[in-house]
Amino acid sequence: MAFSLEIMENGLFFALIRSALWGSKVHLKGQQMSTEDYHTLMNQAKEQAIAGLLAQGLMDSGMKLVRKDVFELFGIVQQIKLQNARVDEALSKLCLMMKGEGLRFVVVKGQTIAVFYRDAGLRQSGDIDFYVPSEDFNQAYTLFQRRYSITLDGEHSDKHAEFELDGVSYELHWALTDFANPKHQKYWDSVVMPIVMVSEEYANINGSLVPVLPPTENVLYTFVHLMHHLFLGGVGLRQFCDLAVLIHSVQKDVDREGLEKHLNGIGMKKAFCYVGAVLVDVLGLPNKEFPFSLDSKAHKEVPKIINNLLVMGNFGHNVKYTQAHGPVHAMQYMWQTGKQIWRMGEYAPAEARWVLPNMMKSWGNKLIETIFR
Repeated sequence: MAFSLEIMENGLFFALIRSALWGSKVHLKGQQMSTEDYHTLMNQAKEQAIAGLLAQGLMDSGMKLVRKDVFELFGIVQQIKLQNARVDEALSKLCLMMKGEGLRFVVVKGQTIAVFYRDAGLRQSGDIDFYVPSEDFNQAYTLFQRRYSITLDGEHSDKHAEFELDGVSYELHWALTDFANPKHQKYWDSVVMPIVMVSEEYANINGSLVPVLPPTENVLYTFVHLMHHLFLGGVGLRQFCDLAVLIHSVQKDVDREGLEKHLNGIGMKKAFCYVGAVLVDVLGLPNKEFPFSLDSKAHKEVPKIINNLLVMGNFGHNVKYTQAHGPVHAMQYMWQTGKQIWRMGEYAPAEARWVLPNMMKSWGNKLIETIFR
């Protein structure tokens, strides 16, 4: 039995993702999927960095695939699992080295969120992001340069330096996040970060105890990271899936009053609820697990947000620029950011209105430094 696939109309794509997230069955045993329909689904999943989740949903559904598509599907699964194993091992080595040097640090996002998935190996891995407080930062920075003879690139970021080692990318943060609105940054630095730095939470990854954020601040930071990318050029479904499984797993340990205070302190309570409506309506997070009640306005915004994700791609990868760097790229990036702010700025207006002015000021300062260097 064959069928014609329309991703947004019949909801199969999201049904398969929900199946992978929660184990809810999509009963398609005996049905045949054409190669064209399979590639439509898989290409969409790849754009959203959730190919492993789609693969799991398809395998669990009992759907029959064309033989060559089956081989491709298993190849995708193996590739994602191997990369996850590589990143897990690298994270274990990082923790061992940092602890051996007596350095304080906390790991965010990535593998520390993967542990909340039904199969951690099927979450598409990315960088290893870790934060080191200012008192230890220079020692950590020097340590990586000396031990691995690598150059840390911090040229394109105001909050981290990047490096790559043995096929794994790292981001060494001196700031967990940067807000456009200085009032929001002051709240984060003075209220949130002191809580982060006394955290005694750990995740067991590859046999290593990895220091992570406390549950309330973990939900907050995972959302803030998502929201900042949504403003600056687009974000993918992987970040929404991360937030959904995180909330599902730690909801009983989240201080809802504390979370609301944080969200109000950074001007993002409404945005959090709009994102929450996507988690509930599209990804299947039980409504009772979301920390706050969702009004009709939040639910009405869901199609707009999903359409933006599908059009922009993960981290805005679907947007084409004529140059990778330089003044032309900067102008095109600013134009795209401006359009995103126009579309999504009402979700967190107190933060959104500062984004473009800050961006222009930052790039102006860099241009002056380049001219008079």
